[in-house]
Amino acid sequence: QSFDTTPGASYLVSFWMAGNQDGPPLPIKAAAVSAGNYSGTFTVDTTGTNHSNMGWQQRSFVFVANAAST
Repeated sequence: QSFDTTPGASYLVSFWMAGNQDGPPLPIKAAAVSAGNYSGTFTVDTTGTNHSNMGWQQRSFVFVANAAST
């Protein structure tokens, strides 16, 4: 996903994540994220979750934009 940014400005990005209980690797699922000067990996543990209660968890990070589009 891309969005307009101002170079040098700081941005807070928040999102929700859950993991597919059916596929490997189990039980930890990971998502790699990069934007501007930020690069990292977020994880979620699917232990005890199911398709009706996926265990959604909010994650967030701050980055400094280095372009007009990030």
